[in-house]
Amino acid sequence: PLFAGKWEHSTNKEETVYNIQTGTLFVDLRIPRSKPVRELEKLVMNKFNNNPRQVLESMSDEYLRLYARQHVFGGYSMLTTEENTKNERGPLCTRHHCIDWNYIQGKPRPRPNKWYIESNNNDDDNNSNTTVPSNIWKEWSYAIDKHAQSYYFETWQRLKGDENGKGLCLAMTKKKGGHDDGDGNDGILVVVGDHFNYILGRHWTGVELAYPDANNLVELVDSSIGNGDRETAISYLSLDGGHGTISSGWKIDCSTQSWNHGRNVFDRIRGGKVHVLGSGTDFFSWEVIIGGTSWDVHESSISSPAALERLLTVNNRSHL
Repeated sequence: PLFAGKWEHSTNKEETVYNIQTGTLFVDLRIPRSKPVRELEKLVMNKFNNNPRQVLESMSDEYLRLYARQHVFGGYSMLTTEENTKNERGPLCTRHHCIDWNYIQGKPRPRPNKWYIESNNNDDDNNSNTTVPSNIWKEWSYAIDKHAQSYYFETWQRLKGDENGKGLCLAMTKKKGGHDDGDGNDGILVVVGDHFNYILGRHWTGVELAYPDANNLVELVDSSIGNGDRETAISYLSLDGGHGTISSGWKIDCSTQSWNHGRNVFDRIRGGKVHVLGSGTDFFSWEVIIGGTSWDVHESSISSPAALERLLTVNNRSHL
């Protein structure tokens, strides 16, 4: 039979997905639509002194297990070319995950996150204007099954307001121990057009237990909750990621921590003022200060530190 085997299918009706990719960094956010978002939005942060861990501690065991069923990850992307399963030469993306919701200590990813890119611009018949970005493209897994077929594929479509990837672009990573860091965790912020995604690493207490039989976060949380070990579960669930728009005033509109919806992303990262230090046009030499945290710039379409600071502190991009 043509389609014999076991299949799994999901669409944007089952998940809310924001996948923002610059020329260097990416953050990929996937939130199940079945998640009780409205109930979580009612958890007022002021009640917990703006401490996400205290919010998680207020959840029941069942809620923590449900909360584990979401995903966000971020890192570096590298684009090359290679022959695909159809013996056609085309673009190949390799993603190196620096922060990943689903990764647990001692269980590294068995293979790189690699996939072929198929778009109209890949076809010889449509090569007359390859400078026009594709609005829809397919992701085919590099890994293949026993029939030499990609074991999964995903169809992606551009979001309105991304400026076709030709406009505003910004990619930053958080330095560990910079200024008054306070947590020492990793972080990534990426911006394309009007959209931004962010991811912030886990907060550890040092008393977490190991669960060697767990292969992913869901299994670890289920095991630790079943063992009465809420401390370990909460530490692993403290990772945060989300999406928002500049036009809203840098407000978060979708997040693993749903109670942050409507909050300014820089208040979420650390609070305090945002400053950009440096001079000239070499953005690698700039330093972005968000509250007590320090961030490196890896990519920027903004030409000066002063212009970048205006962008990061403006309430509405139309005011620039």
